[in-house]
Amino acid sequence: MRIDYSKTVTEIKQPGWIADPDRPGSSKYSEAAETIRVRSKIAYLHFDSWTNLVQTAERSPLNPEYKMQQSRRYGDYNEAIRLGAFGWTEGAKRIRAIATPFYEQLSRETFRPMPYFAEEGGAIDMGRYLAGESEAFLQWRESDELSYGKTKRHVKIAYNISASGGLASQVFDRGGHLCALIDLLESQGRRVTLDLFDGAVRNGRITNSVGKSGQSLRLAQGGTQIYVRAQLKAADQPVNLEHLAFALAHPDCLRGLVFAIEEALPEPFFKATYEQPIDPPDLEEDADIILTSQYLRDIPNMAQWVRKVLTDQGIEFTEE
Repeated sequence: MRIDYSKTVTEIKQPGWIADPDRPGSSKYSEAAETIRVRSKIAYLHFDSWTNLVQTAERSPLNPEYKMQQSRRYGDYNEAIRLGAFGWTEGAKRIRAIATPFYEQLSRETFRPMPYFAEEGGAIDMGRYLAGESEAFLQWRESDELSYGKTKRHVKIAYNISASGGLASQVFDRGGHLCALIDLLESQGRRVTLDLFDGAVRNGRITNSVGKSGQSLRLAQGGTQIYVRAQLKAADQPVNLEHLAFALAHPDCLRGLVFAIEEALPEPFFKATYEQPIDPPDLEEDADIILTSQYLRDIPNMAQWVRKVLTDQGIEFTEE
């Protein structure tokens, strides 16, 4: 684990009432009534693997300065450590049930063969041979380009598990469908990189900003901010559905593992653990697909979302 601490001062526009130049003696509301300076204290925790995150949570000591450590008070902390290490088998079964209808509707994909020249085998290119080229034999191999559709062979996903407490019951629907999507993408020749995020702020200002993905991001200005980022899956790693099921679709990943790590931070950072969920500033960095924090907002139809993402990736479905 690596922790980056920083302090920043940001100038922001504060809404309020200002004098109305068109109506002497009157005021009008303005989104930028005055400029104020806000101070931020930031802790960013970086993990290079899921195993690193689980082991850090297991070693995180009880914080003697904080008596309300929820990671030990709600749910089963020891069970969360076990599931983090060995995976959530029951969750994986439920996720396979989510993925099955999609598998039944997928069209078979083929990859476009691409020619290349080698030192032996295949058909000979007489021109290259007579010119003395050592690589004069024409062969074919699978390319990185699909035979149809606008798509990428390498798909980067960023998932923010930060959520309001009242949305805990909806964690599986959201995370479970994401797990199913990853399994489906890999089965169709894509290679997925997956990063897990968390974010929370205490005594700060939150702004809703539309990111490059077109989604609304909850970004913090000022206050005490804590962020977590961990790589759950590299592009060359196979899908471990049991581990992904717990990391993405079980509420105790956040409440047990991540909270345990954040609670062990020094003051004032541990006090932000249970505060307002926010999106890290680098959530969209190089990501093709993002899922933002959940804050008392409507949860989309995740089955429709999975189908749309697959379609956007050039994956076709058979007619229903």
